[in-house]
Amino acid sequence: KELSQTYASLAPDDQSEAFLVGPDGCILSALNETLIGQDLRAAFPGFEQVLNDDNGYFGTKVNRVGVLVIYQDVEGTDWKLVQAVPRRTLLNSSGSLFLFMLLALLLLIIFSVIFSAIQNHTIIHPIYRLSKELSQVKDGNFDIQVNSNCRDEIGCLTEAFEEMLKRTKELINRVYLSRIQEKESAFKALEAQINPHFLYNVLDSIHWAAIKQKDWEVSDRIEALSE
Repeated sequence: KELSQTYASLAPDDQSEAFLVGPDGCILSALNETLIGQDLRAAFPGFEQVLNDDNGYFGTKVNRVGVLVIYQDVEGTDWKLVQAVPRRTLLNSSGSLFLFMLLALLLLIIFSVIFSAIQNHTIIHPIYRLSKELSQVKDGNFDIQVNSNCRDEIGCLTEAFEEMLKRTKELINRVYLSRIQEKESAFKALEAQINPHFLYNVLDSIHWAAIKQKDWEVSDRIEALSE
């Protein structure tokens, strides 16, 4: 009984058999005690292959029930450990395995959907938004608002981009205002040059008009004012 307990797990139900057989075909130990001492060929016709090979498996029928027979040498002895399991038991086990795999697949799909949603919210969407804002800056639009509440690497990247954009705007405004001031100074200098010449030309035309009219007094005063 102690020996049979070592391989009792090989018989998952009452329809299954597990036993040890000697080299002459005698059943030495079995979960079903009525088999002990019987000849394998007599107890299970069609099991002769067990005695011919070291290990393997094959299908046959026992009392018109299809079974799968698995056998293997027991190391250190000339015995063989034989397991005979009905095919319907295997199918039931396969059904349970299939149900387990289906459940695992459903859980995997659910996890994938949740992970995809989290990834889209925390990684893909912020990167897409940042890329869109970069495109606007590339087109010359610096009046954009960059807001990010993330504290991860993407959030740090967004904050760095916002700081760079702020400094760029300040630099552009500084250069722009400097150029405007330069233009205004140039216009003022030009205006300062134009006004005296314009006034002189007007006075000169009045001077010659007075000479033409032989109004020497007006001509002398206009000439003095021009000088």
